[in-house]
Amino acid sequence: MKEKAAPSEPSAQEAQEQSRETVSDPRRLISLWKGSPQYQQAYEKFFAGKRPAPDVTEAEKQYAFEGGYQASQSLIVFVQEGDYQFSYSSEEYPKPVREAVNNYVESAKFLIDQYNHGDRDDLLRADKNRAYFHNELARQLVNEEIVSTTKIGRAFGRIILIDLGLDTFSSARRTDEDRAKVLAYQNLEL
Repeated sequence: MKEKAAPSEPSAQEAQEQSRETVSDPRRLISLWKGSPQYQQAYEKFFAGKRPAPDVTEAEKQYAFEGGYQASQSLIVFVQEGDYQFSYSSEEYPKPVREAVNNYVESAKFLIDQYNHGDRDDLLRADKNRAYFHNELARQLVNEEIVSTTKIGRAFGRIILIDLGLDTFSSARRTDEDRAKVLAYQNLEL
């Protein structure tokens, strides 16, 4: 009789992912992020060396922070490395956001297809289309009060694509300028 092989041990990353709670409610995810060390550290870094006027409220400071690059990156880091993992579930979103997500996802899929099969002009048009729908999704997330700023809405859109396997954390953590440089370089190779 043949002995069964012992089940393999999960990798450190797999073990971490298995121990993390999955969150599909976008408002809960944002609330958890705002209470996280990633948020607090980025907030403190954003205001380091700055002296807001005495009449600036905490809500105004928070809005200024959440309109910037450091805040959007802290959300991505929170989802990648924090205690919670995100799972996109369409029923958690109002209809206008679901439609915006669907448009953004389809435009991202089309961009990937054009990268694999299109020429330089096709790729540029597809990326412009994707950017338009990315901005539309960010606006809908703000309109539905899921996020406070379009910058956070754009980061949230990237997190949705990552969950659906259409983007990566390393790509999402690049600055907009770095992504533009990568795209320009890729265009030279086509």
